[in-house]
Amino acid sequence: VGKTTLLTNIGNGAIEAMPKHLKCVYVQHEDSRDDMSVSTIDELLLDKDLEGCNVTKEEAEAALRKINFTETMISSPRTSLSGGWKMKLIITKAILAKADILLLDEPTNHLDKASVNWLESYIIGNKDLSCLIVSHDTGFLDNTITDVIHYEGKELVYYPGNITQFVEIHPEAKYYYDLEKSSLSFKFPVPEKLDGINSSTKTVLFARGVNYTYPGAETPQLTDVNVKVVLGSRVGVLGPNGAG
Repeated sequence: VGKTTLLTNIGNGAIEAMPKHLKCVYVQHEDSRDDMSVSTIDELLLDKDLEGCNVTKEEAEAALRKINFTETMISSPRTSLSGGWKMKLIITKAILAKADILLLDEPTNHLDKASVNWLESYIIGNKDLSCLIVSHDTGFLDNTITDVIHYEGKELVYYPGNITQFVEIHPEAKYYYDLEKSSLSFKFPVPEKLDGINSSTKTVLFARGVNYTYPGAETPQLTDVNVKVVLGSRVGVLGPNGAG
């Protein structure tokens, strides 16, 4: 609780006694500012983090080409980019902004393995940049971080080492990313009856002609499927013409 709030306040300069000369760039993977009318390069140059940096369009384009952005990607809106390319764009912005501290909030969300590897290499290889990372990706954290900051009694306590080394000191922390290790238990109330549904076999919800394809798959896994939900513990999946 409070991790994103902490990063936000650091990025906004709202932390008391935070050195003013340190430039923080806050990277949030989920960004709702997509604008179809603005090209990727123009949106990059208009970003507030580049204000006062005197970055030219030529310099920005050269930085993007260095990480294999094509001319089409540079001139198209950012909405056309995949999650991995959007992350590379954000990291490039931080480089051009000459950030001292890079604040990364769940940076591996929606990234494929190749993009995660690229981000790991960037973080490990950049010795002139400090990164503060919020992530539930323990493999990513184990490969990149040098210290863990842990909330204890409303204070931030520092532990040298990665997540694996931290769990050796605090075994109970394993449940942060492995719920089976948690001692917490949940008891959910028995749901009330639905209006108009008087039996456990009466259909509550019915969907017809459903198609579904896993992201990245070439062919659909479900084609023209009918699905119904009833109050019982089973879900019926019917194929074309009612075939089970």
